[in-house]
Amino acid sequence: MFRLFLFLILCCTMVVSGSANAQNPNVKDSLLNLIDSLPDNEEKVMAMNSYTQFLIEDNDSLSEYYAGQLKALAENISYPLGIGRAYDKMAKVEKMKNNSSQAILYFDSALYFFELSEEKINEGITYNQKGIVSLNNNNYELAREQFTKAREIYADIADSSRLYHAFTNIGITYEMQGMHSTALDYYFKSLAINEATQNKEALASDYMSIGILFKRQLNLDKALDYQLKALRITEDNGDDYTKALVLTNLGVIYKDLEKYDEAMNAQEAAMVTFKKIGLHRGVMSNLHNIAMIHFKKGELQQA
Repeated sequence: MFRLFLFLILCCTMVVSGSANAQNPNVKDSLLNLIDSLPDNEEKVMAMNSYTQFLIEDNDSLSEYYAGQLKALAENISYPLGIGRAYDKMAKVEKMKNNSSQAILYFDSALYFFELSEEKINEGITYNQKGIVSLNNNNYELAREQFTKAREIYADIADSSRLYHAFTNIGITYEMQGMHSTALDYYFKSLAINEATQNKEALASDYMSIGILFKRQLNLDKALDYQLKALRITEDNGDDYTKALVLTNLGVIYKDLEKYDEAMNAQEAAMVTFKKIGLHRGVMSNLHNIAMIHFKKGELQQA
């Protein structure tokens, strides 16, 4: 799941948790030791669930084996929530293998056991995951249906930390269908939540997304305003990845406003930031955009 930014910049806006393994290299070993030391009980199921999630986030081939072991353990002790989490992990493995149809079947099985366990949060997360699979298959109507179910659950349990994601994801389905005004409506719903909770990271993403859509609607002044709002946040919170995306977008907007010095400065600053974080496709995008600035100025040799 995914939003196309201006000039070859691709950013995922779905509900995906980043791997903690790089920051905690000993966590997996500790979990494995805990699994080995525990009898077959619910605590062991939860430990194995966490371990399998780490493997999935690391794209480890052992994730499929441990997802199966998790299911067998949870079934052996008749633990419905554990069985649901096992199916969730099995679905994520299939999703990782691009086997969408099997992933959906496993997510449906996970939903059954989450409903049986009255685990509303996990129900919402699972509907969201199903929506991502549908979105990846360009099935926007079905994706929207799943994201809407997730939104209804999050609203029902007053989970604002996930509700804004649901609004964003629904907006993405409209954006990818070219329905920019409707997409903006949902991005502004997400923005309202994040302004109320002062979720800075999410605010930067909201401002950037809104700015992109205003750019597509040729409303360059509003596009510039929202990208600058996003830039200020990324400079404050040290989010270099989003900062580089925003600078790239600013460079494109300044070019269209025929403010070529500002456009060049933004693209060069974005390129420096992309180099800093090692994202080479971002650097290539900036080089392309710099060439386009020279071309628009009539500097064909530099282009």
